[in-house]
Amino acid sequence: MKERGQNGLFYGWRIVGWAFAIYTISYGMSGVFGVFLKPLSLEFGWTRGMTSTAYSVNQIMFGLFALISGFLSDRYGVRKVLIVNGVIYAIGLMLISKTSSIWHLYLFYGVIAGMGYGSLVVPPVTAVTRWFDKKRGIAVGITQSGAGIGWLILSPLAAYLIYHYGWRNSYIIFGLIALGVLVPFTLLFKDKPSDLGLKAYGEEAQAAAHITEPDRGNHLTGREAIRTRPFWFLNSIHFSDCICHSIILVHIVAYLTDIGFHPARAASVLGVVGGAAAAGTIISGALADRIGGRDALRAALMIQAAMVFLLPITDNVWLIHVTAALFGMGIGGLITPYPVLTREYFSEATAGTIYGGLLTSATAGMALGGYLGGYLFDITGDYELSFKVSLTAGLAALTLGLALRKPAKEPEASPALQPE
Repeated sequence: MKERGQNGLFYGWRIVGWAFAIYTISYGMSGVFGVFLKPLSLEFGWTRGMTSTAYSVNQIMFGLFALISGFLSDRYGVRKVLIVNGVIYAIGLMLISKTSSIWHLYLFYGVIAGMGYGSLVVPPVTAVTRWFDKKRGIAVGITQSGAGIGWLILSPLAAYLIYHYGWRNSYIIFGLIALGVLVPFTLLFKDKPSDLGLKAYGEEAQAAAHITEPDRGNHLTGREAIRTRPFWFLNSIHFSDCICHSIILVHIVAYLTDIGFHPARAASVLGVVGGAAAAGTIISGALADRIGGRDALRAALMIQAAMVFLLPITDNVWLIHVTAALFGMGIGGLITPYPVLTREYFSEATAGTIYGGLLTSATAGMALGGYLGGYLFDITGDYELSFKVSLTAGLAALTLGLALRKPAKEPEASPALQPE
């Protein structure tokens, strides 16, 4: 087998590009729900807690189907999982336009779109990790930067479409865009290098340097892996950090309009968060290659907690944009370390299942945070308590991150990786 294609460009970079496009659409279109929050609440007279519950249902379904899709992609291949769920996701988005009751929103956005969304996240990044032994962190970082780029592009687009065409037509347009992007790109996917007679990027160099990759020495089954200390630490960190930033992501547009921002300007702040998150994801990937996934994760947790502290005490428009940008850097920096750490602690054979499990914990945090932001607003009349809860969760995640053990280069000799 060989590493590169006939044109000299490693084929895995194409996989990264296609995965990036899938992340841009799936994360972007679900992540801009906050732009729709007030228009939906105002039209139907729903409280923000009621409306944001749809986001919580979406995240619960995301977590469930992230786990299922990880298992299915390990068993049946990435492309088959992606093509089916890309269509489901697009249909779910278009059905939201038919909402006339709160349970419609819970079903269309929460259940159907959430099911498709969750199934579009684990398979692409799992495939990318299989295509790279060397530069895995930067490859995953580029892939997952699509989430931030999605927020950057689609937040102002959503505000523009809502203003000119209404939220119903906006969701129809989003569904058509999703269908037009997801189906073609998923058809191009190749699960692993051996499908084309290639080797993973850097595989020969790793072998020549006698570097023992964690997945080659670690033969833990999925059942054994979930009994290890690193698995539960990573799940707890991901759960807490997602409570922290979901409160902000879902409610920042509503919060800013409450304090006097024009809806378009408020949506642009969410876009700034997304653009900075894209940069943070790539930077974090490069850091993970250089200093390891654990330390890259710690750095991002510190930035996130600091910005959540500053955001509610900042009222200058430009300072809010700067704080939002740094907050986005922190969020983006959290995305890449988890799949990297999954491969550093566990095996390639169970990577999809383990990462799917991590996303299940993450989306439980996203669901809880999104709901709490709206519920606490309803009972207090402002977002002050919501921000305090966000900060508390961010500090809890940071504390756990600082206590996380370093992955061993030879996991079979490490007690941290033995089932307890």
